[in-house]
Amino acid sequence: MKNEVLYHYTLSDRLAKILLSQTILMSPRDSSELKEKEIPVVWLTVNPTWDKTAFLGYPLEKLDEIGRVRLTIENIPYTKATSLKKKLPLLSELIKSANLVNVNHNDWRISQKDIPIDKVTKIEKLIDNKWVKI
Repeated sequence: MKNEVLYHYTLSDRLAKILLSQTILMSPRDSSELKEKEIPVVWLTVNPTWDKTAFLGYPLEKLDEIGRVRLTIENIPYTKATSLKKKLPLLSELIKSANLVNVNHNDWRISQKDIPIDKVTKIEKLIDNKWVKI
């Protein structure tokens, strides 16, 4: 793990929960949501461009209506997502989806711990295809 700038993509309606809890929470949290051998993680990327696999299945118009948000995170322990394939059964499906939308899955990182808000150095919203600090 080197010190990379990481990004966590979310939606405006979920940002309030992050700010109120002062934490980016791992997902899934509920054991009933966990697939066999799945571990909860926070998904991150080194790519500063919106990751098309984030909220895959939502139409872009819906994402823009809700509001796309990017949190910049620094100085946290993380792992390359691909190094945990056995613990992340969902990863194989996500990689297939990434290939379909030209996303490099090698950019993905994960935290195996909740991320405190003080590790977030910037919060931005995508407005007119530009990231605007909020």
